[in-house]
Amino acid sequence: MARRKRSNFTLWFVLAGILVIVGMTLGTSARPLLYVLRVDGQCLGVVSDPDDVTRRVDGILNEARNVWAADLQVTSRVECVPYKKGEYDIQDASPITPDTLSEKLGEALKFSANAFVVRVEGNDIVALRDRAAAEWVIEEIRRAYLGKPGGKSGNVKVEQVSILQQVDIAEKKVPVDSLREAEEARQILLRGTDRIALYTVCRGDSFWAIARSRGMTVEDLRKANPQIVGDKLQIGQTVNLIVPEPYVNVVTVETVTQEIAIPFNVSVEYDENKWPWEQVVTRRGVSGRKEVVLQISKKDGREVERRIVSEKLIEEPVTQLLVQGSKLIPDLGTGSYAWPTQGSITSRYGWRRSGFHHGVDIGAPVGTPVIAADNGMVAYAGRLPYYGLVVRIDHGGGKVVTVYGHLSRIAVKQGEIVKRGQGIGNVGSTGRSTGPHLHFELRIDGATTDPLKMYPASSSVSK
Repeated sequence: MARRKRSNFTLWFVLAGILVIVGMTLGTSARPLLYVLRVDGQCLGVVSDPDDVTRRVDGILNEARNVWAADLQVTSRVECVPYKKGEYDIQDASPITPDTLSEKLGEALKFSANAFVVRVEGNDIVALRDRAAAEWVIEEIRRAYLGKPGGKSGNVKVEQVSILQQVDIAEKKVPVDSLREAEEARQILLRGTDRIALYTVCRGDSFWAIARSRGMTVEDLRKANPQIVGDKLQIGQTVNLIVPEPYVNVVTVETVTQEIAIPFNVSVEYDENKWPWEQVVTRRGVSGRKEVVLQISKKDGREVERRIVSEKLIEEPVTQLLVQGSKLIPDLGTGSYAWPTQGSITSRYGWRRSGFHHGVDIGAPVGTPVIAADNGMVAYAGRLPYYGLVVRIDHGGGKVVTVYGHLSRIAVKQGEIVKRGQGIGNVGSTGRSTGPHLHFELRIDGATTDPLKMYPASSSVSK
């Protein structure tokens, strides 16, 4: 009986061992040896240890939190799927070594962070790490338009500063690469984009040249650079190529107090015993003064409306008294005109590329003598804008006047009577001139006319 029990025990022990071995064999054959690593559905390759993948993801997350100083979360879906031969492309099934696993995961993983998003009219515009930074951005935009004191010319008081759009701050999770620093966020709200395009000014650059090379208009380039006053650019200066279309518009209302000059009137008394170029001021005029209070509305710093709130007289203006000569110059002209200088006509009377030309240009070397075209009296001898050194001769009562411009020297005086053919100066290039020549005008009853009409046809080409 004892021998039978020992025999049964031995049999059960052998059977149990066989079952354990079979179980181990079945278990080993059921567990896959390789896994396909996928991040957001993209295959990165094949790994053998899913637990190592988990550890690597946690390590990358901790490193990212140290760098970004934010409460980050992994938003990517990381999967280790049992590998089945033939199910994946051979490239997808390439093994990932432990040395490259972290690198591949770091490139593929996406993170989100708790952030405070500045919203405009309900649209998410820019995200910051904390609420204080978001509030600073909004307040800084308002503060930029508070204005400055008006100095000696006036006093500015900002009555109201408001953002035209509805702006609020919302806390939400955002992709970590969308987080912005406060100053960058402020610029984005004011530019209307997070794109930056800059150009460095080189020698010979102008607004027109830069605008043309970048496919912009000069007007748009100026809008993109309101800080640049005038047309002068400096070599090495940075020019913005993005025309701002702000997400937010700041509206201000200012009260400006100014002291404004009141122009004085001029009372003219005519004296028939004095020539027209003779004037005598018997009492100097004095400008008055008044205090004006204006209310000025601006949008993004640009004035859109102004109205006068009040005016207060400080000092009345004093009228200037002027005695003006009205004596008529006698009819001295003969009606027969001498050609004013030796030279060739380089530009005729009428329209040209630069505008309307009111005379004829006679090209000649500097110093070539210039003569009076007819008898008359010198009504003016001196310097004028555009004309440079100029002589104006009245041939009688202001009805017929000849003008000789761009002279290098004047040989007559105002009020002097000159004869036809008398020297009055020399050819030059003074005033607005591209080279030595005489600008010769003929005025009849105050209006210019073509001088060549007064000469024979042979005189109209060259003298």
